[in-house]
Amino acid sequence: MDKLRGSELIFAKIMLFQCYTGFRPKEVCNLLLGDVDAADWFIVGGMKTESGRNRVVPIHPSIRKTVEEAIANSGTEFLFNHNGRQFSYAKYLEEFRKCCCVLGIDEKHSPHDCRKQFVTMAKNANVNEYAIKRIIGHAITDLTENVYTDRSKEWFMSEVCKIP
Repeated sequence: MDKLRGSELIFAKIMLFQCYTGFRPKEVCNLLLGDVDAADWFIVGGMKTESGRNRVVPIHPSIRKTVEEAIANSGTEFLFNHNGRQFSYAKYLEEFRKCCCVLGIDEKHSPHDCRKQFVTMAKNANVNEYAIKRIIGHAITDLTENVYTDRSKEWFMSEVCKIP
């Protein structure tokens, strides 16, 4: 994480973004500028499962500058792009590997490790288990939590902000 935080490489910032949002790599590729609420610092996005689609993800203070820069410099409908075109997963993987090589990060890592990093940081910071599951788009089987509990966007933000 320190190598990503200290880097000015654009893709290192995208990797850090993924580490602080828990988005899957393909979800990052699909994020649109219209998905970002930069006033309240949330992104609506996701895919794969019913729980994963169109989920509300807080934008951690550590990555807000990256999001602002991505919005300002996008030039496309996508939040992040490669030379003005949507990232394909193959291009995302290629850029991930290049960035790891430049920063001296072990080549065994994959783009999905950024999602794992989010969950690890959240658990280490004692983020509420249900907040973690909702943010990363995992199904919640607890009936009370899934059906009868409403959580505000502010609550999710306060939970994510526990991560240093």
